[in-house]
Amino acid sequence: MVMNGSLLLLSRSFCAATLMLVEKKFFVWYSAFEMGLYLLQKALRRDFAYWMPVNGALSSFVSVIMRVGVKAVADYTGIVQFRGSAEMGGIYWSFNMIIAIASPFAAVSFYFAKTAPDTVELARNTAWRIVGSLSGSWLFFFLLFFMLMKKKYRKTFFSFETGNEWAVSFFLKGDTDAKRVKPLRLNKRKWKKIRPQMKEFVLENWEAWEEEQPEFFTEAFKKRVPDDMLPPAEMRKQKVQGGGQRGKSSLVELMGEVAPSRRGSATVVPFNEGVDTLGDDDDDVAADESVVEGGKLAGLAKKGKRYEDDDS
Repeated sequence: MVMNGSLLLLSRSFCAATLMLVEKKFFVWYSAFEMGLYLLQKALRRDFAYWMPVNGALSSFVSVIMRVGVKAVADYTGIVQFRGSAEMGGIYWSFNMIIAIASPFAAVSFYFAKTAPDTVELARNTAWRIVGSLSGSWLFFFLLFFMLMKKKYRKTFFSFETGNEWAVSFFLKGDTDAKRVKPLRLNKRKWKKIRPQMKEFVLENWEAWEEEQPEFFTEAFKKRVPDDMLPPAEMRKQKVQGGGQRGKSSLVELMGEVAPSRRGSATVVPFNEGVDTLGDDDDDVAADESVVEGGKLAGLAKKGKRYEDDDS
């Protein structure tokens, strides 16, 4: 992954430099087009809101910053975890990589078409060798990486699942109460589709949670539940504790609960795949074979090195 990221950075940088040799505005236009296309498809799929648990005007601000930031980082590093459904999405991440590999070839062609022969600063054969070697090397290492990967992760590179679908899947597919309430830790826009069902579920189970005190049923969780989903008794209790107003979880508390829990650096699990992203350490599983099957990567690693993976 480090090799792929380095090669992609070099390839993208060469593309940018080539366009700026013609005129800087062409690089600006190209970058704006790519970013605009990404944001447009997010908006059209109604998946623009970022998953961080902030709401209102702050949600819109954070969504713009994070969508642009993630796209920019992925453009020049190819971080595979950004293919998570709540980030770029599998299919768009793959499409983005195709653009990244093809754009240097287009940039070189554009450069020689727009530059007079007597002012050319780059030899034609040299330029084609550079883009060919960088793109070819990236493709080789990525295919090697893809072949050695656990089969269950390969399909994530072609997933059309949106962040909203990912968010509601916790409630619809969860087999425990702890998993079914996970959408409450996310931006409300991500799970508004199931809000009525979520409200019914919380109200029906609140009394049982009070008696059993499951691990997820913390004070922070109670503060995070929307007003209309709280039983009247709990609402009165929180208002008394808050001096007449209901207390709310701070952003630091919220982000502490949803921050990804990862023990290893050699993982290809998407940032937003599975319960580990939402803070369940019990679901983290260390595995010698990491992202590959049967330890296929062992021959490429130093003796004694361990690879870890988070299985959701």
